[in-house]
Amino acid sequence: MTFTYIGLFIFLFSCTTNNEPVYTKLQPNIYEINNQHFYSEKVHTYLIELDDKVLLFDIPTYSDEIKEFITSFKKPAFVILSHGSCGISDGTKWQKEIGLKVYAHEADANHPWLRMKPDVFFTEMPKLGENIEVI
Repeated sequence: MTFTYIGLFIFLFSCTTNNEPVYTKLQPNIYEINNQHFYSEKVHTYLIELDDKVLLFDIPTYSDEIKEFITSFKKPAFVILSHGSCGISDGTKWQKEIGLKVYAHEADANHPWLRMKPDVFFTEMPKLGENIEVI
C-alpha cells in the first residue's frame, strides 16, 4: 500500500514540476514565453521588445515569473490577440497588474471564449513599430 502512495506522489509531482526557463530568446529582442498550454496542448506566446514598448502576441498564462520578465523591460506592454479564444481570463489580471493594453480584431468582439474586455477593437492592424507588420 505504501508503495502505491509513493508511486502516485512521484507521478503527480513529475506532472506539475517543470524546469523549463520562463522564456527562450529566439533572436535579439524576440522571446518565446515557455510553459504555455491550452487544454493541455502546448501553445506559443511571444514577446518582442520595441524601442518604446513590449509587444506580446497572445496572452500568457499569469505567473509571478512571467510578470517579472515582462516588467523587467520597464516599458508599457501591449498584446495582439491572434483570435478570440486567446482572450483567456488571465488577460484581465494582466490588465490590472501591469496595465497591459489589449488589441483584438473587431470580428472577435462577440467570440464566446473571449473572457475579457480588450482595450481596442480594430479592423485594420494598428501601427505598433517601425519594423513590425502584422498580416
